[in-house]
Amino acid sequence: MLNKSSKSRFGFARPRSKLEEFAESKIECRILRNQKGQSATEYMLLIAVIVIGLVAAASRIIPIFQEGVNGLGANITETLKTNQEMTKANP
Repeated sequence: MLNKSSKSRFGFARPRSKLEEFAESKIECRILRNQKGQSATEYMLLIAVIVIGLVAAASRIIPIFQEGVNGLGANITETLKTNQEMTKANP
């Protein structure tokens, strides 16, 4: 915040006018608004970096997950075949 009074050319303090106070308050509002916009931009950049990291990690994890699901499906299929064969053998 600026001083409440400004110096005249002779070095004495003079009271500030309402126009000077109004202009100062407008400048302060713009500075605060710009800081809020800057924070939002920083958050968006941070989220973008996190999303890129998740996509990169997913591209490595998905094939491993897919192999696990396929293996689980094969185990279930084998178990069902075994149970069907046991049911046929023991009526």
